[in-house]
Amino acid sequence: MTTATQNQLAPSGVRMLTIVGNYPSGEAYSDTVQAGSSFEAMIRVLADRRYSDDGGDLEVSCIIDAQTGKVVDDRLLNAEHDLLTEVDAIEQVMEKVTALLPTLSFGALDSVHAVSGYDHLLAYTEYFGLVLAEAPQAFDGLTHGAGATSDEDMTLEFEDSQGLVHQFEPAVALLALAEAALQGGMTTAALQVKTLATVARSSLNLAALDALGAY
Repeated sequence: MTTATQNQLAPSGVRMLTIVGNYPSGEAYSDTVQAGSSFEAMIRVLADRRYSDDGGDLEVSCIIDAQTGKVVDDRLLNAEHDLLTEVDAIEQVMEKVTALLPTLSFGALDSVHAVSGYDHLLAYTEYFGLVLAEAPQAFDGLTHGAGATSDEDMTLEFEDSQGLVHQFEPAVALLALAEAALQGGMTTAALQVKTLATVARSSLNLAALDALGAY
């Protein structure tokens, strides 16, 4: 595959890292990403490849600093052993957010509306708890194009245990949970879930809505 080119300057502490690897079929893969560490770069690429239509479970064979051309000497990861199942990844993110809620900065989640960012995140964790309880395998095998139609309305209305009503796309809610979890530090689960919610957005929406019979 063609290596991605990015002309913008990387923020301080962030490097352009080229990830080289192979799919189980033996097909070669190479791409360059901007990341703060080789761990972040590898997990993002492994998750992106898992959830992309043209991807698969990648094994990293080499990491190169794109600026210097030197090999980065770090432990190499592979999707089979280093990515989590979707259930485990989402559950870990939910647990992390629940623990972090008292200290989180909500930023754009807070608005002029009556429901605060805190309440939104609580509702999102409650919603995904119900989805996983009802259909724990709902998000297995998702890719960008798996049964998705881009012009369909994926917004649902969810009443939480406090009686507050929320309107959201499941993928947008999951992305918010992952970003909140990342405030507590880079973890495999948070990076993987953020990539899942972004790359397989429409498919994830359909799977979540189907799981609770809301679509």
